[in-house]
Amino acid sequence: MGKYTHDQKIAAVNHYLSNGSNGLITVKELGYPCRTLLSQWIDELAPGMRKITKPHKRFSNDERRAILLGNFLNNLQHYFG
Repeated sequence: MGKYTHDQKIAAVNHYLSNGSNGLITVKELGYPCRTLLSQWIDELAPGMRKITKPHKRFSNDERRAILLGNFLNNLQHYFG
């Protein structure tokens, strides 16, 4: 038998679904489980209900500089036309 009861799993999944599908909030407020385990429970008890997020794009330092410089120049142009 696992560390958590079936009722605890159901409570965690219900909390997740009723609080904007936010795993971090669920884990912090209930004090259990980790987000990975919560994801497994959601897939098991409420298939298709887990919010899937895409990984963030990683930018190189050169890309960051170009973006920041572009934003800065756009702001200058906006203010000084």
